[in-house]
Amino acid sequence: MVQSLYEKLYHPSVPASSRVVERFDGDVLDDRWNIHLQSGTSFDVDMLTGVDNGVEATINGEDLGQLDFNIRLHYSNTASVCIWVSKRVSTTTTQAWNGFHSNQALNSLQCAFFRNSTAETFIDLLTGDAGGVTAGNTSIPVDAVYHRYEVELRSSNCSARMEGILEVTNTANLPTVGQNPVFMVDNLGISGARTAQATYCEAYNT
Repeated sequence: MVQSLYEKLYHPSVPASSRVVERFDGDVLDDRWNIHLQSGTSFDVDMLTGVDNGVEATINGEDLGQLDFNIRLHYSNTASVCIWVSKRVSTTTTQAWNGFHSNQALNSLQCAFFRNSTAETFIDLLTGDAGGVTAGNTSIPVDAVYHRYEVELRSSNCSARMEGILEVTNTANLPTVGQNPVFMVDNLGISGARTAQATYCEAYNT
């Protein structure tokens, strides 16, 4: 298998020594990103043009697709930050997720990410370890507009900020393994195309 330059420079199990900043500009998605279809018909990822640039992710059929670092778990589960600027575009039966995750199966936990779901009332923070998941609501109602999302993992808690303001802190079911940035779109098992967009991602160890 041919490795990308990123994979040659950074072993999947080694914590990153510096931050990664992705602005999703240009015509081609940077090869650090892996496009993963968990299930469904297809998962399409396209670069956007215009003032803000960005990336658009669309899941077709049923279930879930995600962008990730191909499970290169460079980010500490006890001392790291992940920032996304993104939005859920579709307004029916859609969930957009962003933050940290350790794998490519949503139901296998080990995560710290935001969920913006049409099935919920508020945008929430989900943290998961091998035993379960804790959800903590922010004060922001679910919507289809851009937000700045930030999760910070520490040894005793995970804090969630939106637009730079602390919204919720989870102390239970914190991930116990390394993480990688992830951006996911889920159509809640209802067939049809569902879309989310992102313009920025940043991840670093603290």
